[in-house]
Amino acid sequence: MVPLQDVWPSAWMLAPLLLLLLTASALLWRGQKRPVASLLGHYLATKMVAWLGHRQRRLLEANTLNVRRVQEGGLLRHLRLNQHTEWGQQHRFKEVTGADSFRQCHPLTQYADYAELIHRVIQGVPEVLTVERPCTLTLRPPSSEWDHVYLCTPAANACFFLQGSTVWMDAAFHAFPSTRLLQRSASFGRLSSWRRAESWMPAGVSVGSWLFRRLHAAPFQMADERDALYVELLLALKDPSLEVLEAASARELCAAFATLQECWQQLIEDIRVGTLSPRLDLEHDLRQQVNRLLNADAHRADDLHLEFEKGFRGIARRLWPNLKLVAATLIGPNQLYGAILQNYCCQDVPFYSPVYTVAEGLVGVNIWPEKPVPTYLLCPGAIFCEFIPDTCWEEKQPKTLLMDEVEVDTVYELVVSGVAGLCRFRTGDVVNVTGFHNQCPIVEFKYRRGQTLNLRGEQTTEEMFVQALQSAVRQWAGAELVDFGCAESSLAGSFSVGSDHHYEVFVELVGIRNLSEDQRLKLDHSLQETSATYKSLRFRGSVGPAQVQLVRGGSFRELHRHLLNECPGNPASLEVPRVLHRREHVCFLQSRIIS
Repeated sequence: MVPLQDVWPSAWMLAPLLLLLLTASALLWRGQKRPVASLLGHYLATKMVAWLGHRQRRLLEANTLNVRRVQEGGLLRHLRLNQHTEWGQQHRFKEVTGADSFRQCHPLTQYADYAELIHRVIQGVPEVLTVERPCTLTLRPPSSEWDHVYLCTPAANACFFLQGSTVWMDAAFHAFPSTRLLQRSASFGRLSSWRRAESWMPAGVSVGSWLFRRLHAAPFQMADERDALYVELLLALKDPSLEVLEAASARELCAAFATLQECWQQLIEDIRVGTLSPRLDLEHDLRQQVNRLLNADAHRADDLHLEFEKGFRGIARRLWPNLKLVAATLIGPNQLYGAILQNYCCQDVPFYSPVYTVAEGLVGVNIWPEKPVPTYLLCPGAIFCEFIPDTCWEEKQPKTLLMDEVEVDTVYELVVSGVAGLCRFRTGDVVNVTGFHNQCPIVEFKYRRGQTLNLRGEQTTEEMFVQALQSAVRQWAGAELVDFGCAESSLAGSFSVGSDHHYEVFVELVGIRNLSEDQRLKLDHSLQETSATYKSLRFRGSVGPAQVQLVRGGSFRELHRHLLNECPGNPASLEVPRVLHRREHVCFLQSRIIS
């Protein structure tokens, strides 16, 4: 038993420190009234993330000084841990002594090599790919189909949090110092629950989840994505002091603002009366949790109504005058969503694309938030990377380069080996090496090889198509692009116009409800200007002109929900592919054509 007289001096010494902490919290916080416990929890979470971020950034810097050693060390630890799994025994993990012998023992792989094994893991068979029990499923391009799901392990989640989330938040703290204050950020997509296979046990609450609950406004999860977006918007709107909007992807943020446009009147009414709308079909306990976070605020409701009446262009900065940053991934399909947000709802707000991930987990972190074009410093300690030069992409087993062997201003296909079980996996991601930080490559994401149109060998990438489409839309007076998808005419069936092979293009616009034939042809002209190969094929008559179909508003959000109903996983991890490869998805959009 500790003597009471020895305890009291320590308590008296801590009292001034606690008083100082609470005073600092009160001075830093400029937003709504919040309970002291909430302020203290937020303050501690911010400090913990700042400390972890600083520590992990120093570790990242150290790792970039000796990339080969760090890469090989992480690879060997993973192989030793999993050498007795089915996959490890089949590919002689215990014989691997380094990167060179690994490349000799293990072939390059694609998803088909893992499909049956992943299915067995989902059914509950242990130690197939990893000794660690997976916790969730994720969905990734190029196909984003039900049969293309990937495993996520607690180790992969921890790696993403420590080497990804804390590092980018550290970069944001330094680039935007006010984000260190006690204003909460609004995060969209975090309330949607992860779906788990029946055989899996929950992995438990990670350190990261507690911290992020403290940093964001919503402390619970919801099953329905639309209800979750509504509640996230409601909690964000009631706080005028928000300084950061955050989402896993720009698509999620676009979906949030689309929901805001549809539901702003009901959201205002909920804020005015201080209770959640009965239109949302929530369980009683969950509804009570939300209502406890609300309070009647007629003044805030009136201010919001005034801003909404002015229109939605630049609405983000008007709803949250202190808004300093939008953090969301702008890779692949999300590049277009980011451009739409920057040109419309989020005008004059800096955007930051913080991380680059693949199916296996974290690949790189953007430590330069202030740069307009996102580039990513590869994380040597997160995942083992190899690179296939573009001259070898069509080979089944091409030779690969390691991190310290790539060259600047050269494009490569990325190959990864990670802690979630995939080894020497060809991601299909094409990256351009823009430079080096010490010994570590800095890359810019270009496109995914699975997301290309190829009628006659022209290989029109998603990046090229987006560039051509944006050029065409600028020539359609009054039109603004919301979303699009495209397919080769062979998938369009009898609906397809014309006998020549061509692109079928589905566009969702605001501002106009019809397109003339001349306007539709603008896209084909833009494609010819973008791609010399496509122009040559059109000149020879080998392919016909692209056919543009206008679909009704919300069609692509409906397609996203349709895909979610087909497959498990987290809504945040599912991307609607720009290039549609399945007939049923083309038919889905055909049924929504209005012009």
